[in-house]
Order: sequence, then C-alpha cells, then structure tokens
Amino acid sequence: MSSKGTARRNPGENTSVSPDSYHIEYVKLTTTGDDARTVDITRTVQKIDITEDMTQPYVESVIFIADSVGLFHNLNLTGSEIIDLKIRRNPTKGSKQDKQKLELRLKIIEIYGLARRNVTRQGFNIRCASEHLYTNQTKILQRPFRNTIGRLVKDILEKDLRVDPERIYNINTSSKSIIQGIYPSLRPYYALKWLLRNAYEASTPFYFWESARNGINFNSWKVLSDQDPYQTYEFRSFYENQKGTPEYYDEVQRRIISMSSPLNMSQFHQIGNGAYASTLYTFDIAEKKKEKFVYSYKPGAQLNKNEPYNTQETILDQTYDQLQNSKNYYISLNSKAFAESSNYHEPTKPTILKGEAHYYSTNFNTLNIQINGDFDLSTGYVVELDVSQVGSAEQNKTSRMKDKFFSGRYIVHRVQHTFEEQYRQEVTLKRDSIS
Repeated sequence: MSSKGTARRNPGENTSVSPDSYHIEYVKLTTTGDDARTVDITRTVQKIDITEDMTQPYVESVIFIADSVGLFHNLNLTGSEIIDLKIRRNPTKGSKQDKQKLELRLKIIEIYGLARRNVTRQGFNIRCASEHLYTNQTKILQRPFRNTIGRLVKDILEKDLRVDPERIYNINTSSKSIIQGIYPSLRPYYALKWLLRNAYEASTPFYFWESARNGINFNSWKVLSDQDPYQTYEFRSFYENQKGTPEYYDEVQRRIISMSSPLNMSQFHQIGNGAYASTLYTFDIAEKKKEKFVYSYKPGAQLNKNEPYNTQETILDQTYDQLQNSKNYYISLNSKAFAESSNYHEPTKPTILKGEAHYYSTNFNTLNIQINGDFDLSTGYVVELDVSQVGSAEQNKTSRMKDKFFSGRYIVHRVQHTFEEQYRQEVTLKRDSIS
C-alpha cells in the first residue's frame, strides 16, 4: 500500500497531521474449503474503494492488488473468499474529533481486470460485498407472512439472510398495521423491496440500506429529515486558522474540496411524477366498492422549509398543487381476504399519494461534493452546507456572502470512500427544495 496516506503523523505521536491521512491496520484474506487459511495481504493492497448507497442493502468494495509473490495462484483464488479489513485514524491532538475506525467483513463476489506487464508483477481487482449478499443468492421466499412491515423486515434479516446482529443498526418498527399474504417467489432482498413499497410513517416513505460505519438501516423519511445536522461543510476560498493548529485540522475536515451538480431540477418531471398533486382510485373486490382520493401539496417532513415549486406559476389556470390528474394510481383491495388483518396493499390507501410525493421531492436537487475522509460520516445523515457566492477570492474574504441556492440542509445519499494517496470521500447529497 502506498505510504503517503499512512505516513502523515505528528513526530513522536500516533496522531494525524492531516484529516486525509489513515492507517490500514490489516487486510486479511481467508480461503474456503478443508484447507482454509488466513493470509495478511495488506502489503499487496494499492487502493481500496468502499461504496454505500441509500438504495443498496449492502456495502460494496473494490480492492486493487499489486501481486509480486504469486498470491493469485498460491492461494488458488476462486472468487468466494472472505476479506476482513480494519482502517483507522487518530486525529491530531486537541482536535474536536475522536479516534475513528472502519472495520468490515466482506465476501469476494468477483475477481477481474488481471494485467501483467512482466513476469515479476501482476495486478487485479477484487470486488467484495457484505456476506449477506451471498446468502441472498441461495434462497427464494414462498411462504405466507403476517405481521407489521417492520417486524417482517427484521425477520428476513435475522432468519433468512442471517445478518450478524451487530450489523443490524436500526429497524424502525413504528408501523402498527398488520398485513398478511404470501411472498410471491422472491429472493430475500427483493422481498424486502416489495414490502418497502407499502411502508410509510406519517405518509413518508421508508428507506432500506447498509452503511459502512453503522450497518443495516430501515427508517422513514420523517425520522431522517428531522435529524440535527451531523456536520456543516464549507466551500470558501480562505482558512481562518493557522496551519499546524488543532483548529486548522478541524477546519480542513469541514472544507469541501470540490463540488458539482447535475442539478436535475425539473418541474416538468416532478409534475408528471405526482410530486405536487395526484389521484388514487381503489376498488374493493369483496365489497364491490370504488373510492377516489386526491392529494394536493402541503408542507410536511422537509429538509429545508421552502416550497418545492413556484406557487405563482399556473398551467391551464391551475397552480401545481391543483393538477390532481397529472398522476393517477390504481389499487385493488380485498377487505375480506383475512378476518383480523389487512392484505398487502391496504397500507397504501391513501398514503401512497403523499408518500410518493415525498419520494420524488427528495430527488429534486442533487449535489456531489469531495471532502477529506471522515470515518464517522454515514449515508442517511443530514448535513448542512455553507457555500460562498461565486466571485473573486478577495471579495469572498471580505464579504463572506453565502450562496443561498446551494447552501442549506441535505441528506447524505451515497458515499464512496477512497483510500489511496489520501483518504477522500465522494459524497452525493440530495434535498427536497432550495432556499
């Protein structure tokens, strides 16, 4: 492994000079079979990427190996081995940050990209993921179920995927409505996503994902959007503190190195997706009863307390929240399918209207930032951005004018941890409105 990321330490201390430094304690590979053995491959590792995403119920990693000792052949790698890794950092003395570490057990799902330039050295990539991704490939759920959605999610994690209890971080079981049905021949992950489609709290959708630091989460947008910001990240052209001080270390940790955005701000698509208004039609086949429900935007669980659209804009003399025919939903119900519980679709009536509106509003604006690595930053956290207006460095230094368009609260939707020359993070942020 390149020493640049591990060598920036204060003389005589086991603390970091810079928040982009790190120390790999170990990367161990354990083979499978009767002659299983564990080998420390830390010295062969040249780069580690670890990715977590709020749409992904597992953590994924790609490790680049520079092999000059015949590792590939000596261990008879087949693509099903276990990888254990531990990476840590001790912040500089006096910093507000605590000691940090990242410890993961992953299973290899692919070995690819072999390149050999001479007979003494070769390189290849190892793609790994959480162990329960492998378990998911071995099962199909066809059994009946009856419980709350939160409890059903927990049962699949514990009984079917056999997830390590220490990796189950938070399962929100706030939903009290009991549903009943039969899993329609789905793998556990797809069964979880199938349940997720009908899971709501205070008419906001649920998310199911795994973060590298915390583990598996199942939580609602209501809870996530109500968090206090984990950190305020700054994008400006100057530093207030002197180099070498703990205050400078903390300021560098908060600093955004670069930022970009696809913007993807489209009222056109939001209208069509029902983000501001929609209609639900239900038909109960037992009672032969048809009902109609309508939704018009009202402020609710939001990251920033602003309207997501121009309230003065009209189409055919209607404001956006009056366009209830812009999106229609149709749901078939059966109120007499079970004596004491509801069927699979029941929790969506009429919650789906506001829930889907929240979901699409969350994708209103996306921002990508690069920061120095922070072991404690996790998907699902709320962060705040303090972005200076575009202008000369001298102007920003004297006026410190805030860019109200990009500043504000965001949800951390995706994090890619990269350990190479430095520890850097590519962070995808999302929000439901702008200032």
